[in-house]
Amino acid sequence: MKAVLITGTPGTGKTLLAKSLAGKGLGIYVDVKKIVHEKKFLQAGYDEKRKSLIINEQELARYFNSVIKHSRKTLIIDSLLSHHMSHENSKICFVLRCNPKELKKRLKKRKYLKQKIDENLEAEKLDVVLVEALENKHRVHEIDTTHKKIDETSREAEKVLKKKVKASYGKIRWM
Repeated sequence: MKAVLITGTPGTGKTLLAKSLAGKGLGIYVDVKKIVHEKKFLQAGYDEKRKSLIINEQELARYFNSVIKHSRKTLIIDSLLSHHMSHENSKICFVLRCNPKELKKRLKKRKYLKQKIDENLEAEKLDVVLVEALENKHRVHEIDTTHKKIDETSREAEKVLKKKVKASYGKIRWM
Protein backbone atom coordinates (compact mmCIF):
# COMPACT_ATOMS: atom_id res chain seq x y z
CA MET A 1 0.00 0.00 0.00
CA LYS A 2 1.16 3.56 -0.55
CA ALA A 3 1.37 6.31 2.04
CA VAL A 4 0.15 9.88 2.28
CA LEU A 5 3.12 12.00 3.36
CA ILE A 6 2.55 15.20 5.28
CA THR A 7 5.57 17.43 5.67
CA GLY A 8 6.56 21.04 6.22
CA THR A 9 8.51 23.15 8.65
CA PRO A 10 7.47 22.94 12.31
CA GLY A 11 4.31 24.89 13.09
CA THR A 12 2.65 24.56 9.68
CA GLY A 13 -0.08 22.15 10.84
CA LYS A 14 1.20 18.70 9.88
CA THR A 15 -0.18 16.86 12.90
CA LEU A 16 -3.58 18.56 12.69
CA LEU A 17 -3.93 17.61 9.03
CA ALA A 18 -2.67 14.05 9.47
CA LYS A 19 -5.06 13.39 12.35
CA SER A 20 -7.94 15.03 10.49
CA LEU A 21 -7.43 12.85 7.39
CA ALA A 22 -7.08 9.74 9.56
CA GLY A 23 -10.26 10.75 11.40
CA LYS A 24 -12.07 10.79 8.06
CA GLY A 25 -10.98 7.20 7.43
CA LEU A 26 -8.48 8.08 4.70
CA GLY A 27 -5.66 6.15 6.37
CA ILE A 28 -3.95 5.27 9.61
CA TYR A 29 -2.15 8.08 11.45
CA VAL A 30 1.58 7.49 11.98
CA ASP A 31 3.41 9.74 14.44
CA VAL A 32 7.03 9.58 13.31
CA LYS A 33 8.25 11.63 16.29
CA LYS A 34 6.85 9.05 18.71
CA ILE A 35 8.38 6.15 16.79
CA VAL A 36 11.79 7.86 16.65
CA HIS A 37 11.70 8.25 20.45
CA GLU A 38 10.85 4.55 20.82
CA LYS A 39 13.30 3.15 18.26
CA LYS A 40 16.77 4.28 19.28
CA PHE A 41 18.39 3.04 16.03
CA LEU A 42 16.61 5.91 14.24
CA GLN A 43 18.48 8.41 16.41
CA ALA A 44 21.94 9.75 15.54
CA GLY A 45 22.42 11.68 18.77
CA TYR A 46 21.20 14.74 20.61
CA ASP A 47 21.90 18.37 19.72
CA GLU A 48 22.45 20.19 23.02
CA LYS A 49 22.49 23.59 21.34
CA ARG A 50 19.08 23.11 19.72
CA LYS A 51 17.71 20.85 22.46
CA SER A 52 16.53 18.25 19.96
CA LEU A 53 17.19 14.73 18.74
CA ILE A 54 19.34 14.25 15.66
CA ILE A 55 17.60 11.79 13.39
CA ASN A 56 19.39 9.39 11.08
CA GLU A 57 17.46 10.38 7.95
CA GLN A 58 18.66 7.45 5.81
CA GLU A 59 17.76 4.90 8.49
CA LEU A 60 14.41 6.63 9.02
CA ALA A 61 13.61 6.47 5.31
CA ARG A 62 14.73 2.83 5.09
CA TYR A 63 12.62 1.86 8.11
CA PHE A 64 9.45 3.63 6.96
CA ASN A 65 9.81 2.50 3.36
CA SER A 66 9.72 -1.06 4.69
CA VAL A 67 6.75 -0.32 6.98
CA ILE A 68 4.83 1.29 4.10
CA LYS A 69 5.59 -1.58 1.68
CA HIS A 70 4.29 -4.17 4.13
CA SER A 71 1.19 -2.24 5.22
CA ARG A 72 -2.19 -3.43 4.02
CA LYS A 73 -3.68 -0.01 4.69
CA THR A 74 -2.85 3.53 3.65
CA LEU A 75 -0.58 5.17 6.20
CA ILE A 76 -0.66 8.91 6.85
CA ILE A 77 2.90 9.83 7.75
CA ASP A 78 3.24 12.97 9.91
CA SER A 79 6.82 14.27 9.94
CA LEU A 80 8.96 17.19 8.91
CA LEU A 81 11.12 14.46 7.30
CA SER A 82 8.41 12.41 5.58
CA HIS A 83 9.43 13.76 2.18
CA HIS A 84 12.64 11.72 2.54
CA MET A 85 10.62 8.51 2.09
CA SER A 86 10.68 6.89 -1.33
CA HIS A 87 8.35 8.43 -3.90
CA GLU A 88 7.57 4.89 -5.03
CA ASN A 89 5.82 4.29 -1.71
CA SER A 90 3.75 7.48 -1.64
CA LYS A 91 0.44 8.51 -3.17
CA ILE A 92 1.08 12.19 -2.51
CA CYS A 93 3.32 14.43 -0.48
CA PHE A 94 1.50 17.36 1.09
CA VAL A 95 3.93 20.19 1.80
CA LEU A 96 2.35 22.54 4.33
CA ARG A 97 3.45 26.16 4.24
CA CYS A 98 2.92 29.17 6.46
CA ASN A 99 3.78 32.85 6.06
CA PRO A 100 6.99 33.43 8.06
CA LYS A 101 5.41 36.23 10.12
CA GLU A 102 2.64 33.90 11.30
CA LEU A 103 5.04 30.97 11.61
CA LYS A 104 7.24 33.00 13.94
CA LYS A 105 4.24 33.61 16.22
CA ARG A 106 3.37 29.91 16.23
CA LEU A 107 6.93 28.83 17.06
CA LYS A 108 7.27 31.46 19.81
CA LYS A 109 4.02 30.18 21.31
CA ARG A 110 5.61 26.71 21.37
CA LYS A 111 8.58 28.24 23.19
CA TYR A 112 11.12 27.34 20.51
CA LEU A 113 14.65 28.64 21.04
CA LYS A 114 15.46 31.78 19.00
CA GLN A 115 18.06 29.94 16.91
CA LYS A 116 15.57 27.18 16.09
CA ILE A 117 12.92 29.75 15.15
CA ASP A 118 15.38 31.56 12.88
CA GLU A 119 16.46 28.32 11.18
CA ASN A 120 12.87 27.27 10.56
CA LEU A 121 11.88 30.70 9.23
CA GLU A 122 14.82 30.63 6.83
CA ALA A 123 13.87 27.13 5.66
CA GLU A 124 10.29 28.28 5.08
CA LYS A 125 11.36 31.40 3.16
CA LEU A 126 13.72 29.37 0.94
CA ASP A 127 11.22 26.59 0.15
CA VAL A 128 13.64 24.00 1.57
CA VAL A 129 11.04 21.28 2.24
CA LEU A 130 9.33 21.80 -1.12
CA VAL A 131 12.63 21.60 -3.00
CA GLU A 132 13.64 18.44 -1.14
CA ALA A 133 10.26 16.80 -1.82
CA LEU A 134 10.60 17.60 -5.52
CA GLU A 135 14.21 16.37 -5.59
CA ASN A 136 12.92 13.10 -4.12
CA LYS A 137 10.45 12.91 -7.05
CA HIS A 138 7.26 13.05 -5.01
CA ARG A 139 3.88 14.01 -6.41
CA VAL A 140 3.56 17.24 -4.43
CA HIS A 141 0.71 19.45 -3.38
CA GLU A 142 1.45 22.63 -1.40
CA ILE A 143 -1.08 24.03 1.03
CA ASP A 144 -0.77 27.48 2.58
CA THR A 145 -2.08 27.07 6.13
CA THR A 146 -1.45 30.68 7.20
CA HIS A 147 -5.08 31.78 7.47
CA LYS A 148 -6.88 28.44 7.11
CA LYS A 149 -8.69 26.53 9.78
CA ILE A 150 -7.94 22.81 9.89
CA ASP A 151 -11.30 22.03 8.24
CA GLU A 152 -10.33 24.06 5.15
CA THR A 153 -6.88 22.50 4.95
CA SER A 154 -8.34 19.02 5.38
CA ARG A 155 -11.00 19.58 2.68
CA GLU A 156 -8.32 20.75 0.24
CA ALA A 157 -6.15 17.71 0.96
CA GLU A 158 -9.14 15.37 0.67
CA LYS A 159 -10.05 16.80 -2.76
CA VAL A 160 -6.50 16.17 -3.97
CA LEU A 161 -6.51 12.62 -2.55
CA LYS A 162 -9.84 11.88 -4.25
CA LYS A 163 -8.48 13.46 -7.45
CA LYS A 164 -11.23 16.08 -7.57
CA VAL A 165 -8.48 18.73 -7.67
CA LYS A 166 -5.13 18.37 -9.38
CA ALA A 167 -2.05 18.43 -7.14
CA SER A 168 -0.06 21.65 -7.57
CA TYR A 169 2.87 23.55 -6.16
CA GLY A 170 4.95 26.63 -6.88
CA LYS A 171 2.39 29.34 -6.17
CA ILE A 172 3.58 30.13 -2.65
CA ARG A 173 6.41 32.66 -2.42
CA TRP A 174 7.53 34.39 0.75
CA MET A 175 10.57 36.18 -0.66
